[in-house]
Amino acid sequence: MFRVLLVEDDPEVRNVFKEALRMKGYEVVECSSAEEAWELLERGERFDLVVTDVLMPGMDGIELLRRIKTRFPGMGVVVITGHGSVEQAVEAMKAGASDYIQKPVDLNRLISAVEGVLVPARAAEGSRARISGLMSMAAMLHSLSGTTSLDELLKKIADFAFNNFSPKGVAIGLLDEEKEELEVRFVQGIPDLSEGERVKVEGAGVSESERRMLPATIRPEHRICLPLIVDSGLIGVIAMVYDQKPLLDQGTLQLMNLFAYQAAIAISNVKTRAELRRMVNELQRFEEGVKKLFGAVRMREVIKTSLEESARLVGAEISALALLPVRPELEEFAGIYVLTHEGVPEHIDREIRSKLEPVVSSFFGDEVSLKELTTIPMASNLAFGSFPERVEGFITALLIGGEGTVIGFISAMSEHEKFDWIDVRLLQMMGYDVAAAIQRAIATEEIRATTESAIRALARAVEKRDPPTLGHSERVARIAVLIGEELGFDQVRLEKLRVAGLLHDIGKIGVPDWILKKPGKLTEEEYAKIKEHPDIGASILEEVPQLREIIPWIRHHHERMDGKGYPAGLSDDQIPLEARILAVADAFDAMTSDRVYRPALPLEEVVRIMEEGKDKQWDGKLVDLLFKILSEGRIPPREGVKG
Repeated sequence: MFRVLLVEDDPEVRNVFKEALRMKGYEVVECSSAEEAWELLERGERFDLVVTDVLMPGMDGIELLRRIKTRFPGMGVVVITGHGSVEQAVEAMKAGASDYIQKPVDLNRLISAVEGVLVPARAAEGSRARISGLMSMAAMLHSLSGTTSLDELLKKIADFAFNNFSPKGVAIGLLDEEKEELEVRFVQGIPDLSEGERVKVEGAGVSESERRMLPATIRPEHRICLPLIVDSGLIGVIAMVYDQKPLLDQGTLQLMNLFAYQAAIAISNVKTRAELRRMVNELQRFEEGVKKLFGAVRMREVIKTSLEESARLVGAEISALALLPVRPELEEFAGIYVLTHEGVPEHIDREIRSKLEPVVSSFFGDEVSLKELTTIPMASNLAFGSFPERVEGFITALLIGGEGTVIGFISAMSEHEKFDWIDVRLLQMMGYDVAAAIQRAIATEEIRATTESAIRALARAVEKRDPPTLGHSERVARIAVLIGEELGFDQVRLEKLRVAGLLHDIGKIGVPDWILKKPGKLTEEEYAKIKEHPDIGASILEEVPQLREIIPWIRHHHERMDGKGYPAGLSDDQIPLEARILAVADAFDAMTSDRVYRPALPLEEVVRIMEEGKDKQWDGKLVDLLFKILSEGRIPPREGVKG
């Protein structure tokens, strides 16, 4: 608002002039003399224009004009001259007056003269403001370019609005496209409005969205809405609130639109960068999850790993896997599997079924139904709590097997609707790998079953030649796996150790029956023949490529820690760890079993012998693990073992 200093000694005339100027929106300060006016100017009072009479007691208007032009050359002055006094008008113009008015004064002429001075000034001020605003915007853009936090960015955008457009309050709402809601992400200076509030904008225009976002107590003419648009799409709204209707010129409106455009780009860039960073992190977690998934061998382990890694990947509170009996090989495993620390509450069972069954029926109609829900024990290191009271967030991905057949679904659920398109895509990617891992596990199970039969047949072929040893290989395998579990072996390594346990004595096929079944003490030559069986077993297994890794374990399971074993006389860490495990398991089962040359030893005697043989014949740490397993009752008692 422009300030006008009105200098007139006649109070009635002065009052008329004052009211006319105020009606046009000017702030008027009145003085009754030139001396009083000059005193105000000398004190530093700011005015955009002086309107002064010429003929006044004391200092006249011409003298006041000269002083103003000397001291404040940029200030406009309109002079009111006497009736018909051309000389005064000429003198005033020579002294630097912006315009003159002759008495009697026509109020329209007064307003025209004042606006003739101030409109160019207003344009110049607007130009200066626009230049200042553009410079401020350049500084803002430089500041925004290095901002990575959305909250920090919105604060900087609001600060620019406060500094350049002078509202009393600013609110910034961002659009959630999936939910068609405008969420208030920043608010300052607007009572009854809080961050986090949401309003539906389905079908609403920008102004309607802003109206719904702002409190109803704010009058429409007291607010300005700036849409945030990127690539022709609305991403949000900046709303500015004023105490009264703001008076905006064309330049300010252009500056506001440019500000909104730049703010929209900055917000979009920050959100895009955040999504990219998140995707990079999530893809790293995805790769880790897939590695674990393909490290699982058994079907149950594949299902458990699928549930764990899917939940971890998208931050779900519940993960469920549904396998459908659409193929004969899947019938054994068909059902719903849920990862949990605890039993699944009835309401969660209903929630899961209500969400999964429509998906199943959409593919198979009534031909396929989900079987009973099965819980899978959750790994203790997963940060999942109890089941929520309800399930709001739900995403699911198809498990597509060979020839494009849908074999099931992997789903993630949450108490809150927090999943977005990144979570959906990640779960879909995980779904492809889960399906592949399941099919691989089924194929592996079939191959394993065939191989298992062959391995057991070989082991039994050896044991049938020496009936007292029947079941020895299976017991050694079971004990070896228990020790491997104590050492933290993964499933693949445990499976290989189990097979090695079953086949550790396969080389006895090359030992004559009369030696194996001899009830008395063996001669040196006979014992030398027995000592050949690890090498014989290794040579047999060399013909089977899939078993080559376990050959050193079988060849060296009769080595001793002190180097006095056979066949190579290895000692300590020269002996493969798995061979040392087999040595402990083999010795324990042999001493606790009947043999043709002696009955089973009492358990106390076996423990004493193995205690004395620690770090001499056997690895002491492994013997201690065996004793721990024994004390926990994890090796079942057998007939013939005297406790």
